[in-house]
Amino acid sequence: MSKFVIYQGSGEWSALYVDGKLDRVGDHYLADERLRELVGAETVQSDDFMRGGDYRDDAAPTLDDLNAYAIDRAEKAEHAEQLREQAAELLAQAEKLSAER
Repeated sequence: MSKFVIYQGSGEWSALYVDGKLDRVGDHYLADERLRELVGAETVQSDDFMRGGDYRDDAAPTLDDLNAYAIDRAEKAEHAEQLREQAAELLAQAEKLSAER
């Protein structure tokens, strides 16, 4: 198994060493991306892991918990959109009835 070491400088540059040899040097994010690539880590751009919270205890303890939260959030967002559409339709009907007076 390979050994990975990231040196982070005081500025914006980092260096990634793999098995003692320089593999990547540049902005911090470049070393992080390369390390994820080397170990096969999947990166998901989402705040769902925090389950709507702002504190460490809010983080999902498992991927199953995270996925359940994401599904629930998506279902609620879809339901909210349906309610908005219904509300818009009802408002249009109310306007039509008001205009008929």
